[in-house]
Amino acid sequence: SLIGDVLTQNTTLNLSGTTARIAGNVINTGGSINLLSGAHFTPEGTFTSATFQVANGATLNVEESQVASITGDYTQSGALHIGASNNSNHGRVSVTGNAVLTPTATFVVDVNAVNTLANGETLAGVITASGTLTNNAPSNNVSGSALFDFVSVTNGKAVDLLLVAGG
Repeated sequence: SLIGDVLTQNTTLNLSGTTARIAGNVINTGGSINLLSGAHFTPEGTFTSATFQVANGATLNVEESQVASITGDYTQSGALHIGASNNSNHGRVSVTGNAVLTPTATFVVDVNAVNTLANGETLAGVITASGTLTNNAPSNNVSGSALFDFVSVTNGKAVDLLLVAGG
């Protein structure tokens, strides 16, 4: 665990395991932040780095009503696990650079038992990018909710999750 801000340059920061914790902001100018396969990480601050990567087999957890803010480029090959209770109260990833979702990228939606979601609603802007957004993941790459079924859709520079049916 790291308690407080992390300030470094041109460094590779590899996060592994299920208890990795950084309780602060990370400024890693010119460097990379990598969630390695098997890692389960919940951000508690913002990230500034040339790249932020979620490897295949890794999970980035963003709780309901939280935003994971990434200054730099974002690549997702693993899972983005979000909490949700309605179409405006859900986890999000905001990227100031480019965002790339590879064919192995997935979403896991943890719907609160007390929710106001209904068929046809959209969890908008689950991932947003100020630069380009490239989504090579299949639309049926969403799991986790016993209550609802979702599909991922690209909407300009955002990836949204559309609720298509009760689970």
